[in-house]
Amino acid sequence: GMKANFRPVWEWWNTRAEHLCLQNAQKIAIYSEKARQDFIDHGVPEKRIDRIIIPVNTDYFSPDTGIPLSERKEILIIGTNPKLKGIDIALQAWGKLHQQYPELSLRVVFRGPKSASYIKRAKLPRVIASPLIDDPREYYNKARLVIAPSAYESWGNIITESLSLGIPVVASAQVPSSEVIQSQEHGEVFNRTGKNDDIALTHAIQNTLQTSAVNIQSMQSRHQHIVSFQSHHLTSTTWLCTVAQHTLKEEGI
Repeated sequence: GMKANFRPVWEWWNTRAEHLCLQNAQKIAIYSEKARQDFIDHGVPEKRIDRIIIPVNTDYFSPDTGIPLSERKEILIIGTNPKLKGIDIALQAWGKLHQQYPELSLRVVFRGPKSASYIKRAKLPRVIASPLIDDPREYYNKARLVIAPSAYESWGNIITESLSLGIPVVASAQVPSSEVIQSQEHGEVFNRTGKNDDIALTHAIQNTLQTSAVNIQSMQSRHQHIVSFQSHHLTSTTWLCTVAQHTLKEEGI
């Protein structure tokens, strides 16, 4: 999802393994337009790069209009690593927002003790700690807004799932799938710089809560936006099938 020479934690990516991969791979699958350009800048010929997306099932993730956004009382964030997924700055932002929005709660969905420790230390009102579950729609369908303030993602299905369900999203520009947020109706994208990220997130949440429509028509419009976006892009499943067919043909199988 991100440029080849900037992946947090993956320091080995700048070693010989990276160069062997970039030099020898016949095709490189790229998850975002930004990453495609980054790889071209990195010296990879454009013809070797295939831009693909990871699709969501838009039939499964379809708006629950029985619970309109206007009646929902939660801001939702989902993640496991609190710093990588932005749970740390989400809690800082909530510290600035909870008095302004007394009707709302922040639901943090996570696994493991690290995020629990962050929540405990924050000592903030109306923070709901919840475990990861098989069907995330149980959480999505209670959300007025979903936030994805990650420092890094390879793609970020949370954004496309949320919009497909009709829910606006606030996301960092470091999440490649944030490119699907293309209007105020969809939400807002902010840039993480490592300085005052919680303030940038706070402002983005305020703007989206104030400007995004909450009627059923807007929910359906967001859903159709994801349907249209996916129809105009090569999905990971289709790409793998195409590569497999090409390989079998070359080998005469």
